[in-house]
Amino acid sequence: MILFKKAIVLIVILLITHAALAFNGLNEGLPGSYRSMNFEVYAPDRDKAKKVCLLSEKYYKQLLKRLRYGGMLDKKCRVYVYSDHEDYLTSLRSAGIRVPDWSAGCHLPRRYYVYGYPIVCGYVEPNFLSATLPHELTHAIFAEFVYGSMIEEKRLKPLPLWIDEGMAVYMQKKSNYKYVCKDVLKENTFISLSKLISFDNYPSGENELRLFYAQSPSLVEYLLNTYGGSKFLSLAKKSVFKDKSTEDLLRSVYFAKIKSLNELENNWINYIKENY
Repeated sequence: MILFKKAIVLIVILLITHAALAFNGLNEGLPGSYRSMNFEVYAPDRDKAKKVCLLSEKYYKQLLKRLRYGGMLDKKCRVYVYSDHEDYLTSLRSAGIRVPDWSAGCHLPRRYYVYGYPIVCGYVEPNFLSATLPHELTHAIFAEFVYGSMIEEKRLKPLPLWIDEGMAVYMQKKSNYKYVCKDVLKENTFISLSKLISFDNYPSGENELRLFYAQSPSLVEYLLNTYGGSKFLSLAKKSVFKDKSTEDLLRSVYFAKIKSLNELENNWINYIKENY
């Protein structure tokens, strides 16, 4: 039995060592690097690394301001920027990270991988700096703010999908979610609020997926602009630490201001009509 236990420990150590080596290898073929207070960027050359690093700091400050949050990252976020799509896919898959062929960027959650820092990966393409980078950075940084010191605890619940993706799309510089929301209201194809907040997995239908990615950031925008960033961050935190329905959490965080989902939905729709 003792030998068996030692064998298990050895296997675990080997697996962790292999995982650590794999992640250290993400910067292979990326000779350029640049470091700032919150980020460590690897890219095809130093100029690109510096540009991405400084822009990442800018997005980081924008997120802090939007959430009215005064915390700091526990560990620097590492950003790997590859020269093209092929290098991006090859490098991640060589490290044992499965990404679909259509992927333009990804955030590797600390809760599911063996490493001690948040990671964002992408490649040089027209929308990387204005869309992919802020989107994936928001996933990484927002998760750090929500989970805090418990970031690596797998027993905690994942962020509700509409909050996680909604916040990431909302922080992009380039997104057409406002136009989509305005159109679907006219077409009467709007996904109901109760359905939107109940998605545990991404919608399988192409049109429903498009609406999910448009309505989620719109709902996030409404809550942020109407009730403030600190309240929204509180909602996100309670969603992973409390065993309550989203409706109960909304009533709890926005006490006396949101009494029901129907009231929230009507107010949100009116907001879209008036502002989009």
